[in-house]
Amino acid sequence: MTNPVTPPDGAITGGDVAPLNGLSEAAWRQQINDQKLAGYRTGGFSNLFTGIMSGIVNGWFGGNGTVGDPQEVQYTVEAIKQAILDGWVVDTIVATSTYVVPQCSELKVILIGGGQNGQDGGPARESNGGLGGGFVVEMLDAAALQGKTLNFSIASSGATTWVGEASMGILAECAAGSVGGIAVGPEGYAPTSSAPGNGGRGGRGSYYQDGSSTSPTPGTGSAKGAGGEAGTTGRPGTAGKAGGNVSAGASVKCGGGGGGGGGGGDPRVITDTYNAGPGGPGGYPGGGGGGGGGAGGWIINGYGTHGAGGIGAVGCAWVLWK
Repeated sequence: MTNPVTPPDGAITGGDVAPLNGLSEAAWRQQINDQKLAGYRTGGFSNLFTGIMSGIVNGWFGGNGTVGDPQEVQYTVEAIKQAILDGWVVDTIVATSTYVVPQCSELKVILIGGGQNGQDGGPARESNGGLGGGFVVEMLDAAALQGKTLNFSIASSGATTWVGEASMGILAECAAGSVGGIAVGPEGYAPTSSAPGNGGRGGRGSYYQDGSSTSPTPGTGSAKGAGGEAGTTGRPGTAGKAGGNVSAGASVKCGGGGGGGGGGGDPRVITDTYNAGPGGPGGYPGGGGGGGGGAGGWIINGYGTHGAGGIGAVGCAWVLWK
């Protein structure tokens, strides 16, 4: 005889649903909207699925730092995905971790660094977008690395993604803005369009007699990740859009698009102060963040709030072997 299963806290049980038996559809719907059942629905089911998502991420990566976000689950699924592309076995790595090299005759890695954050907006100037995380393909010595453990460091916020081995040191690395070794095939699109896009420039706000406002620029795209649209300079300036994401499980490896620049504030009279828009975040993986817009204002009463630079996207890596 099997032991009874205890439902999780907040879950809907048969006893909760029993009052619905025999009701008309209208009455049934009214009961569903009842405060008690609504509490179960929003608390019980929401907590249950958040727990499931957290368990998936924590079980794969270790630790308990997850927040149960669906995007974390997507990254996790991509992390454990192993594909066969053009005769290569491709393993995807989306977080800092170790990797044991299998028995193989050829071995290469593809690395994307962390996209740089866009520059925060400031008075009477344009702000720079962040560089994309770069894209590097490196052939490794398969015979020397058989059975050895590789250490992968997956970068964020403009840092360098690298792979190394304890006795051999750093084997390959990819810093923001770097491009190298791209070939046609699963390794990437030729010649450099697999590299993540750069963030767009943030617009300048109109600030007293220091010059008129300027328009922000969109982020640049990659082969598969569109650049984010720029915000608009105005009263107030609006936010730049996010760069397009590219799945780490795509058949041809590619970085994301850069975030669009934020619009500057553009006052029209001496009493105006107008806020600026933030830069858009970079698209995954490795897209640079857009620059934040500069606020507008006049010296006699200051200026508004400058836009924050967009966040650069985290990088990733792939191991190809056969």
